[in-house]
Amino acid sequence: MSPLAPSAGPLRCVAGVALVFAASGLASCGQRRAGAERPARRDITILHTADLHSHLFDEPLAIGAADAARGLGPEGETVSVGGVARLATVLERERAASDRSVYLDAGDVLEGTAVYTLFHGVPELQALDALGVDAMAIGNHDLDPGDSVFRALEQRWAKFPLLAANLAPELSDGVAAETALVERDGVTVGVIGLGHAPDRAPDVGASAAAVMAAIDRIRSAADVIAVVSHLGSDLDAELVPRTTGIDVVLGGHTHDVLEPKTVFDCDRVTAERYGCNPRPVPVVHPGAYGRYVGRVDLVVSSTVEDLRGADPRAPGVVLDAHCSLLPVDAGVPERADVRALLAPYHDALVRAGFEKPFAFAPETVSRTADGGGDSALGDAILDALRSSAGADLAFLNTTGIRADVPKGTVTLDDLYRVLPFDDEVVTFEASGKDVSRALEDVARSTCERRNTSQAELSGGTLELDCSGSGSAVLAVAGAPLAVAATYRVVTTSFLTESGGFFDLPDVTIHRTGALLRDVWIDRVRKASPCPEQPPLPCIDTVADGRIRVQ
Repeated sequence: MSPLAPSAGPLRCVAGVALVFAASGLASCGQRRAGAERPARRDITILHTADLHSHLFDEPLAIGAADAARGLGPEGETVSVGGVARLATVLERERAASDRSVYLDAGDVLEGTAVYTLFHGVPELQALDALGVDAMAIGNHDLDPGDSVFRALEQRWAKFPLLAANLAPELSDGVAAETALVERDGVTVGVIGLGHAPDRAPDVGASAAAVMAAIDRIRSAADVIAVVSHLGSDLDAELVPRTTGIDVVLGGHTHDVLEPKTVFDCDRVTAERYGCNPRPVPVVHPGAYGRYVGRVDLVVSSTVEDLRGADPRAPGVVLDAHCSLLPVDAGVPERADVRALLAPYHDALVRAGFEKPFAFAPETVSRTADGGGDSALGDAILDALRSSAGADLAFLNTTGIRADVPKGTVTLDDLYRVLPFDDEVVTFEASGKDVSRALEDVARSTCERRNTSQAELSGGTLELDCSGSGSAVLAVAGAPLAVAATYRVVTTSFLTESGGFFDLPDVTIHRTGALLRDVWIDRVRKASPCPEQPPLPCIDTVADGRIRVQ
């Protein structure tokens, strides 16, 4: 029988505020199974991280207003944050303060720093195992090496289940499970994983169907249903209304640090199919790189009164959810055993020269910009890219730039964090019409992502208008884009693949063999020294307003 979710009032799950799920007031849809004699009400804590992206060691971060408000550090200062050894301390502390706890990760543990470049995923999986993760969703970057490669990696190093209910049937045999049951002293959490393929956007409808099928399989064994998702925050919000029976969604992929919010499940179509009533579901996103841990405290009941109106197969029902966000800041001590586990990898990075001074930045060079336009870091990288290819125009997806350049002495490791992926530089000749068509996709994506430009460019100026359906106007070298003209464009292979902005069927792509990261590092190496820090090359740039979003 399909789930019948309890009803609830219009309540929100916010940090420090309880969310009560009223379980009474609905007609029963069947006789309750035996087992209500279990302890009446029990607490369980779910700890949650996402998008570690090989950031195993602490790193400098310029603290903005939002991170300061969350307790990560003083606003305006550059401080050391994150690191798996500190993360281990936070998890150990929270477990000790909880009656029962489960730790889940929403995926993309791989790719993002020189750690992955040198060691190909081994220390990342070792680190998660040391942290005691109970299950992990599979992210798109986890699968970037290929599912067979990832399968070999996980078989040797992952001692925890890897989940992707929406992808498991299409992946190599054994790469992903669909669900996991985690029992803690009388409370069982049913975990459903939602993964993200590296070559396409998730299908929300198919993901919702996978969740409902998984709930059918595990509902009779699980007091709590937790979805650990790598769909991204927007798609998580689209998913929940198409389902019934989820107690909490723990998300990743988009690197959002969201105030815990609730989304009502059981939309009209779902209600017609399952006979459910809308119920608020907490959706929690704790950001990326191990800088925060999400914590959700649940109260579970098995009393006949509390279970009245809930799915008759469920042994327990969630009555209360309390959400919080925990910073992994400079004041958190490192856990000694995890530091020792990772020490050989850090030593190897030092021997390879990744920790040596490489350049100097008088101020933090940011990858974001006020007003959603071009960033200082994006301008510098794209100018280097266009110059290297002698192109008219250079384009890059903003999400390909993953970190700021920190203020002060800059190491090679810092630059790898900026451009961690092995993105190959490609060139092609395109008509103005083709370029314009690609920029229509940029405009749509920009408007969908809170009016923040989803591309960086060099060689022109770009006006993105989100007041309507989204439009783009490009000028090249001061002149309007000529539809019939031909332009030499340089970008990365990622943007010319299926679904990329420059997935143009009639264009011939020329592969250069060079990596974007190497082009950028070479430009930094050749820069003039900073006056105050000779002889280090100077990374000193500001955004010039070449992209405007209205």
